[in-house]
This record gives sequence, structure tokens and C-alpha cells, in this order.
Amino acid sequence: MEYTRDLGFSASQFILNGGSGAMISIQNGRFVPLYFKDILDPVTKRTKVRMVDPSSEAFYIARRYMLRLNKADFDDPHELAKLAATAHIPINEFKKKFYYLIENDLLYKHVEDGNIFLASSESNAAHKTLNDGLPNGDEIDQKISPE
Repeated sequence: MEYTRDLGFSASQFILNGGSGAMISIQNGRFVPLYFKDILDPVTKRTKVRMVDPSSEAFYIARRYMLRLNKADFDDPHELAKLAATAHIPINEFKKKFYYLIENDLLYKHVEDGNIFLASSESNAAHKTLNDGLPNGDEIDQKISPE
């Protein structure tokens, strides 16, 4: 989040200082404008694609902050039912429409291939309320002890 905040701040400063026609980047810890005239492909009129390594730790950390469908959503029948209900479609249609996101997700492929070891599995546990209890089924003691 710090990265995107810093990019946004630098982009606004760039504009307020009269700059335009550029995308802001971070290079060696400095904010550098990349002017579109320098980075656009003359044939396609599009910027060159900069690939992200989905097996990198930086990518994995960024993913953990994202709100997105994950494998745990499809493995948990209750979560899957809630998602389908939110989308106003039957569960089987939800799976048909969105499971490709999991099947084509390079993170899961890298985990299966052994290129990445996850210390913890993706789960929705962080999004559960105190009333949901613990993943092992134990109740959460919400009393504050005076000791």
C-alpha cells in the first residue's frame, strides 16, 4: 500500500508542477516520469508490457492484500454459496463463470510445481467475525480477564 500511496503522491506532484503525458515509476528509490512518447510502441500505440514475476515474494505479498476470489472460496461450500447468492446466480453457474480464475492463476501453478512454498494457505479466516469461532471449531472467549 505504501508503494501505491507513494506513486499517487508523486503523480499528483508531477501534475501540480505542470507535468503531463507521463506515467510515474520508481527507479532506484526515486520517482521518475516515463513519458508516453518514449514508451509507446509506434506500431501498436500501446505501452510495452512489463511482466511481473508471479513466483516472486513481492508479488505474493501484494496478492495477500488483494480482495479477490481464491481457491479457499471454491473449497468452502458455505463461502461458495454466499458468493453465488451475492452474484444472484446458482452455485454451479458461479463455478462455471469464475473458476477459470483459479485454474489459470499462476500462483497456484507455481505452488503445485514446487516453485513457491506458502507458509500459510490462503483462507478466508481473516475475514471471519468473532461470532464465527476459530477454524478448528473452538469458540472465541470474548471476556476480558481482569488479571
